[in-house]
Amino acid sequence: MSMTTIEDRLHEAFTAPLDEVVDAERRCAFPADPVGSWDLPADDRAALLRWGLPTDIALRPAPQPGREPLLVPNLAGPQERRLASPGQRLYDLGRWGGSGATPRIGAVAGDGRVLAVRDRPVTAADLPLPLRGIYRDLYRPAVAYLNASVARFVEVAWRWSAAAGPLRELTEPPVPGTRAELLERHGSAERAAAVMSAWEDAADAHLERARDCERRALAGVRAVDPTIGPGGAESLWLEAVYDRPC
Repeated sequence: MSMTTIEDRLHEAFTAPLDEVVDAERRCAFPADPVGSWDLPADDRAALLRWGLPTDIALRPAPQPGREPLLVPNLAGPQERRLASPGQRLYDLGRWGGSGATPRIGAVAGDGRVLAVRDRPVTAADLPLPLRGIYRDLYRPAVAYLNASVARFVEVAWRWSAAAGPLRELTEPPVPGTRAELLERHGSAERAAAVMSAWEDAADAHLERARDCERRALAGVRAVDPTIGPGGAESLWLEAVYDRPC
């Protein structure tokens, strides 16, 4: 029996029919009342109603009550105003992350774009005092991009959910010890050096494989929503792909 590789499973996560990717045990459903009456494109409402959102990744989905959009974006500066306009409102789909400091996920009423919104931008003043000088230029805008439509957001979320498991299996080989420990363990500098060299080769191979899998994952995300990434928007999905422990 052949064993499927991590690369095989990534390919499956991004190419299998979406109905096969969605896991009912990890699905947050979005009810027809009120979603069916939200002012979103028909395809966006249909995607939420049919597939919902996964609960096992950075998302903490929670459909808002009511038929009127509840989120008001803080247009604090030019970065925010590139994404949202005065008077726009968003339907609250939940949080991007599990803490109260993480942004809320909103679907723009009318056009269906998906944005992450905070009460205000995050700056160095929000950090512990010892870090403020190091990150003095920190600015995380109060409005950030996710997807061009709710339908694309739903599909990317589920495909990323399926891909995240295989990616977590990309574990770096453990360090065999310090050179002094290896010398004591193996009895000679030559043997200790050989063990360390073998580990360095394995660590380099791991890093190369991890980067290749990241490229595959980003290509899969962009196949669903080409507005993300190089030549497109700096979506929070890029953080999900790249900000992983290797």
